[in-house]
Amino acid sequence: MESQKELGKIILLIAGGGQSSDVTLLESMVNQMGLKKRILLFPNFAPEVKQKLYQASDFYLSIIDNFQETFGLTVLEAMASGCRW
Repeated sequence: MESQKELGKIILLIAGGGQSSDVTLLESMVNQMGLKKRILLFPNFAPEVKQKLYQASDFYLSIIDNFQETFGLTVLEAMASGCRW
């Protein structure tokens, strides 16, 4: 029971660039799964916001969408902003 209380504190923030059709699809999926209170979408934000998003994070997950870039710049940016590994 205690672990369920702890899980209740978790919020997933999905931030990044994307076409409006992709954002709409993702919003629809989040709503259909009933996760609107647990998943926040922050699409196409201004560049100066990026460091604040990293700093507000307890952890960072980088999804690689390109097999040629196995260690991307975003990982270095997260580390430089104070995200712990």
